[in-house]
Amino acid sequence: MKTIKERDMELERLWEELEDVPMDPETECIEEAFYIWPTGTDREEIWHWFDERYSKGVPYLLYGDGSDCTDQIAKLVYLKQFCIECESQTCQFYHDGECRLALVCERKPVITEEDGCADYIFKKDEIQAFTPMEIPSALGVRTPLGELVVRAAADPEHPGFYIDLRRSDFDADMPVALVEFSADDSDFSEGDKHIVTRIWGDAKQEDCTSRVVHQNIENFFQMEGDKYK
Repeated sequence: MKTIKERDMELERLWEELEDVPMDPETECIEEAFYIWPTGTDREEIWHWFDERYSKGVPYLLYGDGSDCTDQIAKLVYLKQFCIECESQTCQFYHDGECRLALVCERKPVITEEDGCADYIFKKDEIQAFTPMEIPSALGVRTPLGELVVRAAADPEHPGFYIDLRRSDFDADMPVALVEFSADDSDFSEGDKHIVTRIWGDAKQEDCTSRVVHQNIENFFQMEGDKYK
């Protein structure tokens, strides 16, 4: 009968061989038969087999120490199911064709048919690559009342940003303001072009309650430009 040390040495050798077996990154199943496992065996099933037989457990084989990481691994496996396919390579959460937001924020990404992904955060080194309609769809900052989220407006005729208040335990965001370009408000003269801020002063109202048409934009830039002449 083999000693525990001898058995562990054999399992460690087998584990090293397992590292060379190709695995499908999407299904996390082995792509060719290995030892007692046929092609298509799930990685977790193999890990469980090692964990039952290796005296120090799978965490030691994975991390090289005796730390019990069972709870952390289980949590990551649970969150991994929310890592959906993604094509936004300029997003901070993009990795190898997949959205990894769930692993960072421990929740599903917020995606709507109208506005797309509200959790998009651009990579700083990609900022120069954006066209006006590719401006990052969501940035946020936490406050005691919730997270203020800034997201790009979807209307190409009115480029701008929404500012909403978001709470993680509520499905809908509360509108706060919309800052946008407009040339077609009903009281504008033909040819007028303005930056407009629409404000939801009453959260119970579906439509904005007030509007600010920003004045003297050209004068401001003229004065700022004169400072550097």
